[in-house]
Amino acid sequence: MTKTPVVIYFHGLGGTSSSEKAARLRENLPGVIFKALDLTGPNGPISTSEVSRRISDTINTIDLTDVSKIVFVGISLGGYYARVFGERYDVPYVLINPVTNPEQVKDFVTPEFLDDLKSINSSETSGPLVHLLLGDDDDVIPPEAAQSFFKYK
Repeated sequence: MTKTPVVIYFHGLGGTSSSEKAARLRENLPGVIFKALDLTGPNGPISTSEVSRRISDTINTIDLTDVSKIVFVGISLGGYYARVFGERYDVPYVLINPVTNPEQVKDFVTPEFLDDLKSINSSETSGPLVHLLLGDDDDVIPPEAAQSFFKYK
């Protein structure tokens, strides 16, 4: 019996689990179990502890005997979560224009939420980064920040 890969998707700030980006990614990954996390609550982005709980809940709904690999995929702030929690859970991750430092989103979040993001920040990566995809048309997260953070030239 063939085992199925699982993609757990983390949307960006202001995005949703049912966004066009999530739908396109899902469509372009046939044969994959695709789980999109909802990282927004009624009052904006959810806390990092709630993100952690939702990741655990999502993983617990997967029959791991039928899974070949779980991969986190994150865009922008979702990329930040995919990296941080990918390293915490030893899950490979794919990042698309990721936030690498919480200060990059300080103009878009409350000071309390920024402090929450900083509380889980790691300035180093040792986890299983699979791909780093950068676009130069992102008006919030410059690609140079990720290139520098991941030391790609």
